[in-house]
Amino acid sequence: MHISYKILQELAEQSRGMKLREDMVLFMFIFRLEQIAKRYGVYISTASQVNGDWKNIKDADSTILRGSKAMADKLHRAVVALKPTKADLEALEPILRHGFYPNEPNLVYHIYKNRETKYKDVKLWLYVDMDTMRIKELFLTNNDYELIDIQPTEIKTKQFDF
Repeated sequence: MHISYKILQELAEQSRGMKLREDMVLFMFIFRLEQIAKRYGVYISTASQVNGDWKNIKDADSTILRGSKAMADKLHRAVVALKPTKADLEALEPILRHGFYPNEPNLVYHIYKNRETKYKDVKLWLYVDMDTMRIKELFLTNNDYELIDIQPTEIKTKQFDF
């Protein structure tokens, strides 16, 4: 999520010239999306950009988000997706040497916020086939690269009568 000139222009017209900071606009946008999701019982996923600090970070969290910190406070779940570093892969060596994972992870989700669950400040290691974009979840660790045993989640769909 980001602010474009067109969005700022529309908000300026609707607010009758009242000055709104970018963080206020993003907060209002996130708040409205949350209301829509609750009203219709749907899941809404959004994305934003990170700042330049992502290249030098070990445990990615809200400090590398670009833009509004108010936006980060409103989120129920927050993940930063990065390519594993060489240091990451070296730290995973004790796990990977067992050989029960078909591929070496090429993407890691730094899950730093996850309301209503105990799984936060964890890393989900994935393999993404870049040709087909199929994703295979490999394993979960804490931020110290210690394996966390989790049970698979079964997702059930709900039928709506329209």
